[in-house]
Order: sequence, then structure tokens, then C-alpha cells
Amino acid sequence: MKKTSLKFKLIVGGILAAIIPLTVVGVFSITRSSSAWSPLPRDRPFRLHRILPP
Repeated sequence: MKKTSLKFKLIVGGILAAIIPLTVVGVFSITRSSSAWSPLPRDRPFRLHRILPP
């Protein structure tokens, strides 16, 4: 088995340490934003019109 150098291990570890949290945050933000764009009920504009003063 070939030994890997310390330089290679540090580079790979640094790249993984940056990519993994970015991936988790990206998946979380996509999930949150897609749920925020769910369609509104049809009567929602009418209910807002009743609440807001003319």
C-alpha cells in the first residue's frame, strides 16, 4: 500500500471540512425555501381584504 503524504492528507481534509457544511446548509436552505413557496389557499386574499382597512 502506498503511503500518502501529510500535505495530501491536509489538503483533502481541508476540502472535506469546507464542502460538508456547505452541502448541509444548502440542502437546509433549499428545503426551507421550497416549503415557503407552497401555494396559498384561494380564500386568503379575501381574508386579508377583510382585515386591512380601506
